Amino acid sequence: GLLDHVTVLIGVAVNGEAKGGVIFQPYYNYEAGTGAPLGRCIWGLVGLGSYGFTREVPPANQNLITTTRSHSDWIVTEAVNSCEPTEIVRVGGAGHKVLLLIEGKVHAYVFASKGCKKWDTCAPEAVLCAIGGNLTDMLGNQILYHSSVQRRNAGGV
Repeated sequence: GLLDHVTVLIGVAVNGEAKGGVIFQPYYNYEAGTGAPLGRCIWGLVGLGSYGFTREVPPANQNLITTTRSHSDWIVTEAVNSCEPTEIVRVGGAGHKVLLLIEGKVHAYVFASKGCKKWDTCAPEAVLCAIGGNLTDMLGNQILYHSSVQRRNAGGV
């Protein structure tokens, strides 16, 4: 099933930088059966921390990369392959991909395409930054969230 890929994202940007984020995963744990708690809320504030999840360290002897499940092209494929992954985790939803990174289930999220929008990355970036992580475009540039910037992350993620 793919229901766990669904996320509701609320991001707060201050002076163009992601500073606060809420990631609600309404169908988290949906396969656990009747009576199991359904859904979870992850949140973070830069300078305060992130909460609502358990962080693990990804295996040091592997290079796990997450990327798009359904919007790949040769550029995305080449960018992912340049990271020399031991495993490629293809899933849906930008919020879900960053959650995999936040939880330590993968080492990196690579999507070398302009398909991802600012509303897809602001909240997850804030939660990731609150635990010391970093989300950039494919050239390592900071993603900006000013009202005047284009809505697409033209440089990928």
